[in-house]
Amino acid sequence: DNKAILAIRDDVLGDISNGVDVDADFRRSAAKSVSMYQEAIADSTDEYFEYFEEYDLDSIYPVLVTDGFIAMAYYAFYEISTAPRSASEYHYMIYDLQTGKKMTEKDIFSNVGKAKEIIEKYIWEQTTEWQSGEEEDASQVTNEDVFNGNYFLNEDKFFVCYNSSVYFIPGGIDIEIPKEALKPYLKKDGPIYRYWFGEE
Repeated sequence: DNKAILAIRDDVLGDISNGVDVDADFRRSAAKSVSMYQEAIADSTDEYFEYFEEYDLDSIYPVLVTDGFIAMAYYAFYEISTAPRSASEYHYMIYDLQTGKKMTEKDIFSNVGKAKEIIEKYIWEQTTEWQSGEEEDASQVTNEDVFNGNYFLNEDKFFVCYNSSVYFIPGGIDIEIPKEALKPYLKKDGPIYRYWFGEE
């Protein structure tokens, strides 16, 4: 009867299932995706056109549960016809346990602009080996928005996850930001601030 928990359940399963039969729903969805890509490649003259031969969901699970929020993750892997190996990726979501809503950067930070600057600094530092020397800012390194919605945390750090499509490495890369670096820009009445630093 907990409306917040039900809302979280519906959102987590929403992209892959109607919630009745997760496995069957996902298999139907995967089969449809494969069919669409096969049709596209049949009509394409691009010899490098890639498509998913197989896409499989491994698991959906919580990675952190506190009094104020729950961080969920799902892991998936896929095979690509023109790639030498399979790839995998993680997706993370943080939900407010009071409202059941997925938390965005606006729910987490009191100053989104300053938080973005801090995160960009850590992206730049932690992606040195992938930089080509032509980048002008952190978003060009990742080829994604700094706030991509794919983040989670533990007792010490905040993580922004960039998947294998960015670096072509299995599992992608997690940018690690120490909680102290973000403390000045967190919403002090928010569940993440309370989890890390207690009541203000």
